[in-house]
Parts: sequence; C-alpha cells; structure tokens
Amino acid sequence: MQQEKTMSPTLIARRVAWCLLAIFCTLGPANAARGDDKIKQVDQLNNLPLRTYVITFDQSGKRLATVDSRSIRVWDIQSKKQEVEIKLDPKERAMRLYFSKDGQQLLAPASGNSDTEAALRTWDLATGNRVPSKFSYESVRQATFSADWKTVAIWTLPQRANNAKLFDVVTNKELATLPSVTTGWIDLSPDGKTVYMAFVWRVPASTNGSFGVSGDNPILWDIQAKQFTDLKNSNILTFNNQYSGFSPDGAYYALGYGGPNRKFPSHDYSTVMIWDVRNRKPKTKFPVQNRIDGFAFSPDSKVFAACDFSGRVTFVEVATGRILARIKEGVVSQPIAFSPDGKFFVAPSRLNNNPGNTILFFDATTLLKE
Repeated sequence: MQQEKTMSPTLIARRVAWCLLAIFCTLGPANAARGDDKIKQVDQLNNLPLRTYVITFDQSGKRLATVDSRSIRVWDIQSKKQEVEIKLDPKERAMRLYFSKDGQQLLAPASGNSDTEAALRTWDLATGNRVPSKFSYESVRQATFSADWKTVAIWTLPQRANNAKLFDVVTNKELATLPSVTTGWIDLSPDGKTVYMAFVWRVPASTNGSFGVSGDNPILWDIQAKQFTDLKNSNILTFNNQYSGFSPDGAYYALGYGGPNRKFPSHDYSTVMIWDVRNRKPKTKFPVQNRIDGFAFSPDSKVFAACDFSGRVTFVEVATGRILARIKEGVVSQPIAFSPDGKFFVAPSRLNNNPGNTILFFDATTLLKE
C-alpha cells in the first residue's frame, strides 16, 4: 500500500498565500479601482423638468440655478423649494449661467442662430425681470468671466473676423481683440490672464514670432504676453464643444471630447487631458469609459470629475491622475458640479440616457480628504 504524502507546513502556507493572492487579483483591484463605495448619495432635489442643461451654485452655496429647455430656475438648497422661474424664449438656449458676485443677478449668454437670438442677458433675481445689458455687444453667443467679475471674454455673432473680444465689465471698455478669424468655444481663466479658444482658424504667425494656427486646433492665449500655446498635441478633438474648462485656481485646463466625428478617426474620444496652464504642458491624462459628457473641478482644484456618455462619473486626483472613486454607469447624467464649500457633488438622475427630473446630492468630503 502506497504511503500517503503529506505537505509540510511551509508548503501549505505557500499554497494558501497563492490562493489569497489569486482571490485579491480577481476581486480586490477591480473593487479598489472602481471605488464606488467612496461617494454616497445623501440628498436630492425633486420635481425638476426633464433635461436639465446647466447647474450653477451661487458663491454662498445656498442656492442652485438650473436651466432646462423652457426656463431658468433658482432653488433654495435647504428648503428644496423653487425661488424664481425665468421663462426663456423658445428660440434661445442658455448654455452657461452665472450668479453675479453679490448673488442678486443672473447672467446668461443665450445661444441662437441670429444676432437677435444670441445675447448676454441679465435678470434681477428679486423680481425675475430682465434688466438692460451694459455691454455694447448684444449679439453675444458665449461669455465667460474672471473670478473677480472685472473682465469678460465674449464670442460674438455674426461669425466673422476677430469675433472674440475681451471687455472691462465695469467700464464696458474693450480691452483686446483676440487673434482669431472665428472661434467655436471660449474660456477665460479665473485670474483673467489666459483665454482658451477652440475651433481657431488662421492665427497670424506674428502673434508669437514663430508659427500660426489654422484648423481645428485649440489654443491657450496669454493676454499680456500676446502669445499662444497650440494644444493640438493633446490629440483630443475639442472644437465647438463645451467639455473643457479652467480649474477654479486657474492652474489647470481640462480637455475632453464630447461627440463622434468620422472625419477625425485618429483622435482620442475616450481620454481626458488636463494641462498645466503655467508651463503649458500636459499634467494628467486618464481614460473614461465612453466619450465625455460633462466635467467639474472641485473648489480647491485638487479633484476632477468626468461624466461620460454611459452616465459613469470618474473622480481623479489632478496632481497624480489617481482614480479616487467612481459613480457607476446609469445613475447620473450631465451637467455635474461641486458645491462651493466642497461638501457636495451634484448631478441630475439618469432617465433613458437623458437627465431626469431629480438632482442627486453626493457627499464629496471623502474625495477631498484623499
């Protein structure tokens, strides 16, 4: 009869260790990378119209403004009640929304296909009435303000030469005409020193003494030095879309592609790139599951959130590119935002691949403590 072999304690320990390692490799990294348990829903705002396009907090973080296809609405976050409703003309659509610094007015560049439909509109929140614009250019397709509200960059209609301009908000004085024949998207850094422009054509070579830009290349334009940085090396198609923007401290600029285009098969549709504005070099690059559908920086600029077309949100540490957490796909939709105090991350619920009629509040404090 053959003698039964027995394993030594050392061999048994090794095999147990290998089994534990196999289980960890199968389950552990996936769960750790996903991080779905690190951000929890804590509240919600109900009874919104379907398809919210814009979410904006006032500086106090106590009110929330939303834009849908019919109205601009202002909500009290604590009571969850609607304070103001501003009816929009059926032909106009506000793609950006700003509370004034004192919180008493709302400003919105309303996009349209003609001069009369595109304008920088202002409303008094006490009455809900529109107030006269103090800008000499009424046909404003897009507008973006510095953090101190002293400077505004605008893109005007009609689309013609030199249609991107910089104004002093107080005096309405034109500060600069930006060097482009036409631009499809414009952003002004919080410090008012740098402008991002996409869909830029025929930037003259004399602007920095070396070369010009012609085509769909996005650029960062240094207003004081009158020099630009061509961001075409990002390989991310960014013209004519709103999935880009400065961090609150102005140190970073994020780029992400927001729609299919068969003419540019070589461009990366599933990657977000964050540029360091100071040295004009890429800082962080990370993948998303699908094309980007919305983004937001945390108030301290340390965390970046990207929502893709599947409804999944990825939270990334800007300095390292490390994924901190995710909200699984199918839960939320764009637009997304952080509250000014960093306590909440908010996004509409998802209904049939579109924004639903509820805004979900998630606890963001765990992300900012990472």
